Amino acid sequence: ETMDPFDLREVVQNALDDYEELGSDEGSGEDGDIREFDEDEDEEDREERRIREVNSIANHPAPETITKLDLSSSNPSAVFSVLQRFVNLKHLNLVRCMLTEVPACLQSCKQLVSLNMSYNRIHFLDGLGVHPELKTLILDFNP
Repeated sequence: ETMDPFDLREVVQNALDDYEELGSDEGSGEDGDIREFDEDEDEEDREERRIREVNSIANHPAPETITKLDLSSSNPSAVFSVLQRFVNLKHLNLVRCMLTEVPACLQSCKQLVSLNMSYNRIHFLDGLGVHPELKTLILDFNP
């Protein structure tokens, strides 16, 4: 079984839609949509936008309802802060997050079925803990 592709933009848009229903427009653009990728945007602006998107996910009003999450290319501190709220995750993508260790907060995600941590800097799996449902663990391109 391979990890189903999951679009981070969909998660962020759903979070923004939930905020709009609650009367908050924080984190949304003028029309309430996520900005499209801007080719003229420099790396620093992209990173800042990515941090805003991850923060939108972190503030999701019902994190227990999320079962799939793609945090690819997020910085490690953002990954750690976001994951501790999403205890019902089944599919998690942490590709290219500059991780040097398995986030300890993954231990609370006991329902994980697939986990992709490719293209990181992970040497040991010490923090993984026990995941009885885990069927797919992808660690390609780690040292």
